[in-house]
Amino acid sequence: MQHPGIVYRDGRTGRRTALAVGPDVWEVASALRFTTGTDERRVAALAEQFDLHPKHIRTAVDFAAGHRQEIDAQVAANHAAAEEARRLAERRAALMASRAFHLASVLDGWAVANPEPYPGPALAGGRALTGRGRAGRLRWRP
Repeated sequence: MQHPGIVYRDGRTGRRTALAVGPDVWEVASALRFTTGTDERRVAALAEQFDLHPKHIRTAVDFAAGHRQEIDAQVAANHAAAEEARRLAERRAALMASRAFHLASVLDGWAVANPEPYPGPALAGGRALTGRGRAGRLRWRP
């Protein structure tokens, strides 16, 4: 069956369906799940959200209805990726906040790991940062 206004796009996640004038169909279908009201109010809300004409939203909804399994799989994959990104951000924040671990700073080839935040010019081995030399590289003095 032909679906005027629907195109196929290739990307990192594979081939996916999209509105010729806007977002992927799964994005519209996902957003539809968070709208309430009559069908027309839901379509109008999505048209405003995506800055599209309501007929384009109806095109995406019609395609999604005819390809429910495919669209649901794309929505689920996006949800899983977003959840993993959220968990990673939480783990990274916990690690960065940890007093036992401070990210090693690499300045001009010297890795400097301090148990406390950087206090000022004195660094590991009594060396001090004196400013920027040629090509913007950091200069050290003993």
